Amino acid sequence: MARQASEDSVAVEGAHNILSYPEFSDLDKARAFLSTLEAPDRLISLMCDNDQPVSVRIGTELGIPDMADCSVVNAGFSYGGCRGTLGVIGPMRMPYGQVMRTLYTISQRMTNLFAEVR
Repeated sequence: MARQASEDSVAVEGAHNILSYPEFSDLDKARAFLSTLEAPDRLISLMCDNDQPVSVRIGTELGIPDMADCSVVNAGFSYGGCRGTLGVIGPMRMPYGQVMRTLYTISQRMTNLFAEVR
C-alpha cells in the first residue's frame, strides 16, 4: 500500500495464489476472500499503521469475518513525509518467521533507497 498525506491507495498482486491452499478449496470461502481483496477500504484497514517494524494479525484479529482463516503480516517503509506498507495475506499456517524477515528486509531497503534518492 502506498500512503500519502491525504490519499490512500492499495495494490494487490498474486491473489489467485491463495487458491492453491486447501483452506480455500471451498468455493464460497474463496469467493468471499477474493471479494474482500477487491474492497480497497478493507485492505487499507488491514494495512493499518502501527509503531512496530513488523505486524502480524491472525484470524479473528483481522476483524473481517470472510478472512477468519487468514493472516496478515506487514511492514512499513517511508519516503520523505510519506509512509507505505508492504503486506502478505495468506493462510494461518504461513511460514511467519520467513515472511516477517523478508518484509522487514524489503521495507528497510526501500526506506534506505528512498532516502538516497532524495
